[in-house]
Amino acid sequence: MRIFESKPLTKGNLKNNHIYITPFRDELPDDIVGGSTKDNPATHLITLEYDSETVDTYVPTTTKGVVRSFFHARGFVHTLFEQSGAQIGDIILFEEVAPYHLRLSLKAGSKMHGHTSPIIAEAEDYASYFEANLSDKEELALIYHAMRGKVSMGDLASHVGYDSYEPMNALYGRLGHKISDEFNLNPHLYDGKPVWISIISAWNKSENTTDRTFRSYLHEEVIQGMHLAGLLSEEDLEIALIMREHALSKQSQTTKLPSNTHAGKIFFTYVWGAPGDPTWPLTFATKAARTHAKKVLSEGDIVFTVGTKTDPTAPEFKGRVVGVYQVSDMEVNTRDYVGGLPTERHDDSVVERFPYALHPLKVWQIDQDDNLFSDLVGPLTGRHHLQARDTVVELDALTAEPLLALSKSEVSVAEPTTLLGMGRLAKKKSKLAPKHEGEYSGTFNEHDVWYVYILALRNERKQILAFKIGYSHCPQDRVDAHNKPIATEVTGLSWCLLMTQPMGNEDQARDAEQSLLKKFSGRCLESNGEIVSGVQENAISSALAEVLRER
Repeated sequence: MRIFESKPLTKGNLKNNHIYITPFRDELPDDIVGGSTKDNPATHLITLEYDSETVDTYVPTTTKGVVRSFFHARGFVHTLFEQSGAQIGDIILFEEVAPYHLRLSLKAGSKMHGHTSPIIAEAEDYASYFEANLSDKEELALIYHAMRGKVSMGDLASHVGYDSYEPMNALYGRLGHKISDEFNLNPHLYDGKPVWISIISAWNKSENTTDRTFRSYLHEEVIQGMHLAGLLSEEDLEIALIMREHALSKQSQTTKLPSNTHAGKIFFTYVWGAPGDPTWPLTFATKAARTHAKKVLSEGDIVFTVGTKTDPTAPEFKGRVVGVYQVSDMEVNTRDYVGGLPTERHDDSVVERFPYALHPLKVWQIDQDDNLFSDLVGPLTGRHHLQARDTVVELDALTAEPLLALSKSEVSVAEPTTLLGMGRLAKKKSKLAPKHEGEYSGTFNEHDVWYVYILALRNERKQILAFKIGYSHCPQDRVDAHNKPIATEVTGLSWCLLMTQPMGNEDQARDAEQSLLKKFSGRCLESNGEIVSGVQENAISSALAEVLRER
């Protein structure tokens, strides 16, 4: 019998009679997903039960085919909320009493005195608002913003057809204000006044919010909400998150963090076996499980891996502490590592079962024989064991002490073999990870990063006339070099950096550049074969993503 937990209830949930099932949606049968209207239900309905009341329902999709994050059962949920007295922050438990039958109950959330409303809504909340309320200009601006990471209000204004940045400020301000009212959010304050765009986006603290060149990047929840609402495809979502990560990495490089910002926490999770040499990254069966892990983990935290007591774990590993992972916050796909591990250790069933992962800083295998988990940590609750099957569970310092004393030996970590994975790792390696006290301290080394980049040639109205495709160790230097001879003050023309993608090394960056140019060979200028004209921005973005996947 399994028990699933919803996301904490929001003001939007109580208003719209929705319960967000994102944390466990991937655990439900695929055949309970239906269409966008009641005339197109799922092939198999699921029964929801509360206080002897039942409803047969399904998980709907949007008109664009994106699976929603709630059941199609507003009337039933409304009754549940009223009879249970549900409040913001409460959690709905879903007990699996039989196949295709879930019994619901209320779990009270923490009620803290002085609690204030959050600044950012849940991704599902943004999605529900975007589906029903976005104007054409708002949709156009959000998609442009998401696909470019960090942009100025001036660029957004030009893209949606405004002559200056002021109406764009007003557009985003109204949108943030409406979303804030809908979901009871509290915006940042500037000189005592609300900055409504903080509901949508964030920026470097040093940036002046009144400056026309002020640049911001969307909250990750906004981007995920756009995907759930069908505004971004899976491919677009991946590009948008990479561009956002790049904007954040440039921000973090200007901020010096103290070396002891994190003392280190200890977690455990269940796995099917001991680490190999080289070893897998820390894998998860669902994106929701990895997202949960990333939220509770800080870079440098320790995760002990424990063999499950069931097959396919080998008998010698069942119930035993088999490995130690010191994690980073770098999200990767398990398939990116196929080819970097021995053939017998990367069959398709493993990759398909655990497609999501976090790349580790270091990994050790446990060498000690008396490593039975239950003997070392004592009894844990059933809830601990259940959660550890899917994601990581924190242990207090006293409980974890015997685990830290186990003898161990370091093993090598497999590296990605795809261009996308290698690029992410190269960018991660270019920055030092936070240091941590004790013998588990570990960092990535300093490395150079090569990028394939795309520049856009804009006129004085910010319209894009052409694209420049190239590769470089420092794309911004290329922007400066291309702008010097064109006399921007006279011509009104200027090159700007549209997007960059980190690669593993110079050869990979050059190969990606050539593959990208080959896709647009019919659009390259005779005077300069690296400049492309007559194509749309989305075509360039999609082509880059395709090149990365092909490798």
